[in-house]
Amino acid sequence: ITLSSIQLNIVEYADHSLNISHAIAKPVKPRPPAVAVRKKPSAPAPPPSSTPPPSPPSLNIDLKDLAITDVNIRWIKTGSEDTSIARISKIHGAFRQEGNDIRASIDVAGEVQKLYRFGMPLPSGDVTFASAIRFDKGKKTVNLEKGELHYNAFALTMNGSYGLTGAQPLDISLDMSAEN
Repeated sequence: ITLSSIQLNIVEYADHSLNISHAIAKPVKPRPPAVAVRKKPSAPAPPPSSTPPPSPPSLNIDLKDLAITDVNIRWIKTGSEDTSIARISKIHGAFRQEGNDIRASIDVAGEVQKLYRFGMPLPSGDVTFASAIRFDKGKKTVNLEKGELHYNAFALTMNGSYGLTGAQPLDISLDMSAEN
């Protein structure tokens, strides 16, 4: 799958919620309005069937490679002039199934044009991220096995895991260094 020329606008509201949270929230099924219907006498109902109804068709996608290029991101904080802007020149992901695991390697390259953290501007510069990720379908855990983030003179290596069920905490180890 290849995607290109994407504009992503993320809005952070005063309560720190995000506009994209609504887009990825579980959908709500609207209920049809109640309508009064007069019943007509009908024939007796047929006896219940012993065979279950057919299941709806399913969609299976075997994603092995994902390439995304030219993504512009704007992070807008309401009530503030602090809008962060970044351009991602490439995202590449390769995926494979190994038994009960799905493994992925992710590479990202881009440029931070404006970045604000806690109301303070940070320097612009190039950013890269590379990682190996494993998803255990049985345990429902995501494991970041090797992660490297480079931003200007800073380098951050990370590994950790996150459980997708119950109240399992994020467990992550970080090691940060600078060229100077």
